[in-house]
Amino acid sequence: MIFDTIALKQKENSFVNLAGLLVLAVLLSVSTLSATVTTSVGSGNWSAAGTWDNGVPAANDTVIVANGHIVTINVNTATIDSLEINGTLRFNSGGGSFSLDVNGNIDNNGTIDLDEGDLAGHTIYIEGDFDNTGGTIVTSGGGPDFIYFNFDGAGSMSINGGGTFYRLIHSGTGSLTTGSSLITVSNRLDLQSTAGGFTVGSGGITIEGGTINIKGSSFDATTNSSTITFQGSTAKTVDVDGNNISPLTFYNCVLKDADVTLLATNADVTFTFNNQLTIDENKFVFSASGQTESIAYGSTATLAYNANTNVTIGNEWPSTNGPQNVDINIGTNTLSGSASYSVPKDLNFAVGTINLGANNLTVLGNVTGSDITGSSTINDQTTLIIGNGASGNSFSQTIQGSITLNKLTVDKRNGADADANTVSLTGSGSLTFTDNSTLTI
Repeated sequence: MIFDTIALKQKENSFVNLAGLLVLAVLLSVSTLSATVTTSVGSGNWSAAGTWDNGVPAANDTVIVANGHIVTINVNTATIDSLEINGTLRFNSGGGSFSLDVNGNIDNNGTIDLDEGDLAGHTIYIEGDFDNTGGTIVTSGGGPDFIYFNFDGAGSMSINGGGTFYRLIHSGTGSLTTGSSLITVSNRLDLQSTAGGFTVGSGGITIEGGTINIKGSSFDATTNSSTITFQGSTAKTVDVDGNNISPLTFYNCVLKDADVTLLATNADVTFTFNNQLTIDENKFVFSASGQTESIAYGSTATLAYNANTNVTIGNEWPSTNGPQNVDINIGTNTLSGSASYSVPKDLNFAVGTINLGANNLTVLGNVTGSDITGSSTINDQTTLIIGNGASGNSFSQTIQGSITLNKLTVDKRNGADADANTVSLTGSGSLTFTDNSTLTI
């Protein structure tokens, strides 16, 4: 009887296991059936069953817009699993704002645009990766200027292949990384995530207008030696929540065309440049909104003036935590200031004029003047000081290239040895003194 009982239990267990396998098989079958690949069979509206080979796409579908087809989104919200665009995905202007919610990746090998004259704001929500390699986001009337790309996923997300975005939003709890191709934002970069970090890839980001709104927990522009460029005639603002991020650190930053306002909210923010800040035109403006904005530089960082117009020194050259090196290449134009400035390391004075009034420019490293074309000139009222021996940190310095000036002071006191007390003209180095000049050693 004991044997019969055991055998019965084993038989019952076999039935249970078999039933479980059958249930699992059915579930897998249902899951497989629900995850359909839906491909366009011609141009038409998203909501039209005749546009697709498997009917209107459902939430779990992988959707393919085939080459040569134009599929127009004409529903308030379309939700799918992933999207591959080989033709054209277009937003309709006839019924207001529409959205596409993609739970996975978008692979754009074709075109994303809007109907002619569309002025509505549409949104593409992406929880995975956006690959724009081989694809374009183009203007058609209102163009992509009114398509928002919102990365709202919980996992790792990325943008590859570059592209121009009107508004780029990071709102998800997952991280977002740009790739090795340039990303251009024509209106607003909105970093809202307080959980996921935002990392700028080696391709960098160009901001053409509006605001960088950084309210999140992490902004990394240094890991990939990235460049952030501000260009275009529209005034711009970098708005940073100091409670979440301070300092805000850039690797390379280029400032062109229009002023950029630095705005600290909730707490003070230091804007730090680790490698190079290049001033092509215009300047940084502090908001004076109640919190304090300041600028600082890394231990080897360079401030480069590369303008085609006269430049007045502003907030970009602070008296403390200033640039270690300064490059000046401004053609026939003048770099002006109303205070004394110090260069702790090297001054590369390629071409242009420095006018600090009756103030000093102190250089503690090497000086390179013009050695190709143009001229390097220091205004007659301004004194060029080589070395700062009074502080006890004198060391060997060189002057290469040609500089025209009126007042030169060489201060090499307190050097550790004879070599530290030298200033050498090397290569094509030459100093040309104007009338009634002063040389102090």
